[in-house]
Amino acid sequence: MKRTNHTIGQVYTTAHHYSRLLAVPMPHLMFRPKDILGLPRHITKGRRSSIYRYFGVCYRRHRIIYLAVGKFDTIGDLRRTIAHELVHLRFPYLRHGTRFETIIDRVINGEQFKAYKKPIPDWWDCPDCKGWHPPWLAAERKEVSARA
Repeated sequence: MKRTNHTIGQVYTTAHHYSRLLAVPMPHLMFRPKDILGLPRHITKGRRSSIYRYFGVCYRRHRIIYLAVGKFDTIGDLRRTIAHELVHLRFPYLRHGTRFETIIDRVINGEQFKAYKKPIPDWWDCPDCKGWHPPWLAAERKEVSARA
């Protein structure tokens, strides 16, 4: 599939729908390896040089999901990968296996899940630039201001 505005719109709509079903905050979506490689190294540790191999990657602690939209043949495969990565966010204790796949199928079929008890870090509103930033940036800004 080509990475067009229409396809990206479908990805955001699907991710929003599935994140509501899984009761997780909407993650930040990235679609180019260049965007992932532009993140600080401590976030992408272990998956920097191999990012080109993956269809999707979930950076759970930072609520970032990478999707290689161009690698998918059908929208159904793309939706399954979105559900797969969001299940990683909602069920951090689950590894790949039959139970994991069953939960993906349940999400695709529209089943609602309760929220996970441990909080997932949320993006914060920056008073300086009026934009939204991931939690790791807040920690870096605190370190810089403490040194000054």
